[in-house]
Amino acid sequence: MAARARRRGLVALASVLAGLALSTLLGGCGKSTEQAEAARVLADVDRMRDAPREARKPLIAAVEAHHPSLPAAADAARICARAYRNLDEAHDALDAAEAALAPSAAPPTDPAALLQRVSEAEGKLVGAQAEILECRHHVAVLRNQLR
Repeated sequence: MAARARRRGLVALASVLAGLALSTLLGGCGKSTEQAEAARVLADVDRMRDAPREARKPLIAAVEAHHPSLPAAADAARICARAYRNLDEAHDALDAAEAALAPSAAPPTDPAALLQRVSEAEGKLVGAQAEILECRHHVAVLRNQLR
């Protein structure tokens, strides 16, 4: 399973690098620097959004690495990276709680603390889902600006 996740991560990273190379090459074909930066942000956000969860961390880092000069592109990168990082963290916390409650696991030593962690993870999941809606909005705004 770790090998599969590692392979997915490497494939995702290769996809990001290929996208950067392609957008760099296309950047010189009549697009402004701001438009090329925005196109790279959109491509990386799309890859991050479409990636399986176990391969998403390097893609989130790639989106966070963007520092575009166009405010709409900077907003989209910042908001989308935060949304998907929070989504992954919420899922990780829920997975840990589920593992603690598995029939093969030892009974929890502090059920109240486990319940609190589940409640916090669910709250984070709801917040991340709202942030993803905000991400979609900023991506739509950016796409409209590039038309």
